[in-house]
Amino acid sequence: MKTQEIDLFWHNYKFFPYEKRFALREIETLLKPNDIKELNGKLIISGSKNSEAIKKLVYFSHAEIDQNIVQTLQFHCENGSGTIPRHKRQNTRYSVHGLHEYKGKFNPQVVRSLFNIYNIHKGDKVLDPFCGSGTTLVEAAHDNITAKGTDINPLAVFIANTKIGALNLSFNEVVQSKGQFFKRYSAIKLKLKLNDEDPRIQYLKSWFPEATLVEIEALRLSANELEESIKNLFLVIISNTLREYSFQEPLDLRIRRRTTPLPTTKILDQVSDSIDAFAQNIKEFHTAFKPLKSNNKAHHIDIKLSQQDTAFKKENSFDFAITSPPYATALPYIDTQRLSLVWLNLISAKEIRPLESDLIGSREFKMKSEQLNWQQFFLENKHSLPKEIHSFCMQLNSKLKPSEGFRKIALPSLLYRYFYDMKLAFEEVHRLLKEEKYFCLIVGHNHTTIGGSRTDIDTPKLLSFIGKEVGFKIHEILPLEAYQRYGLNSLNAVQQESLIVFKK
Repeated sequence: MKTQEIDLFWHNYKFFPYEKRFALREIETLLKPNDIKELNGKLIISGSKNSEAIKKLVYFSHAEIDQNIVQTLQFHCENGSGTIPRHKRQNTRYSVHGLHEYKGKFNPQVVRSLFNIYNIHKGDKVLDPFCGSGTTLVEAAHDNITAKGTDINPLAVFIANTKIGALNLSFNEVVQSKGQFFKRYSAIKLKLKLNDEDPRIQYLKSWFPEATLVEIEALRLSANELEESIKNLFLVIISNTLREYSFQEPLDLRIRRRTTPLPTTKILDQVSDSIDAFAQNIKEFHTAFKPLKSNNKAHHIDIKLSQQDTAFKKENSFDFAITSPPYATALPYIDTQRLSLVWLNLISAKEIRPLESDLIGSREFKMKSEQLNWQQFFLENKHSLPKEIHSFCMQLNSKLKPSEGFRKIALPSLLYRYFYDMKLAFEEVHRLLKEEKYFCLIVGHNHTTIGGSRTDIDTPKLLSFIGKEVGFKIHEILPLEAYQRYGLNSLNAVQQESLIVFKK
């Protein structure tokens, strides 16, 4: 094929350095150029024209070849028809990605870029062992790649599967169903009486004004009368508004009574506007892409126990694994989402604390006896974790002062448990992944103050020791510049991340 010059134009927004590094690696994998030069804000490559490969590039809006323009699929993902202003910012909420807020998720662009770099395509099978709200599963569906995920959080699984189902919905379906939904809401609310003896209602009453609780219960019952994918869509949209209309401080990840005033916008108007916004977003997306039926699925199971699910029994069955795992003691996922979990009937109020402590990376133990057991385990290194991890936990333990609170005293034991749980998770991923295939993790660095001084926790490096322990080879570890966080939790936010790539 004849070699020619191809001009590649970046999207019209700023990039982190790692995104430009990813962009170069995509070019190398997909286009195999003879030469790459940068000139006047664009890249000029010398190679063979391959329009289909060019369209897959994530960090470029278009290419120019012999005065012909080839727009990338990512440009259409992020811009649709181009009628929604993006204010020169990367759009991470295209398609169904913005359906529900979920702390700790990674950008869809990163997932798609890593698919390109590691040559994952239709016919391959992808695993996300901590799938969260489904970013990997949705991006895989966009490329007709089969993907399965696991997560212990039932809300995460519900959101992920709702997103996948919503890929097959059209603007007209959503708008028409909205009319039916609110018509049924009006009829249901007229007759609705809250059952004060129901523990679920009792719990929700303590966190919502009673008038608001009546409204969200009527909305839930109205949604339940709709077709499955529309029902789930509307429930997820309502769920995304709950914290804002509750007595919980919406800007705080922890359980704290709000000090800010409740919204002046009525919750019905907010739900209506959110449905309209989703419908418009999907309409924009469908100017370039058709509705898509996908069999990708999030499974409600702990990855450590994946063999209990028939979908994960077969060894050496996945071509690629990618995830953003929980960080050590970083995010209180269940505390953050407990109102939605209880309102959706996914768990009862009394199950909140046990579920929180069951999460990998939890900040707490279920009971004092469990903490004492894990303290003994880490002192003895009962689970034979790599010496670097055991030494780090011992170092933290030696810094403790008598005046430390119970959370600080538990920290070395919690970290030891976290790395043991991650070892079990890595063993399952290793079992499921085919030989010579890759496992990519986006992992945050975090820190703690113990003994009166700051100690950095280099989670990526420590996890690399775990990976080697279970049989992976370290392919590479790359720094990723993280977004600056602001607000109530900014001091504890993860400010630096790394990409770890293991190879089986």
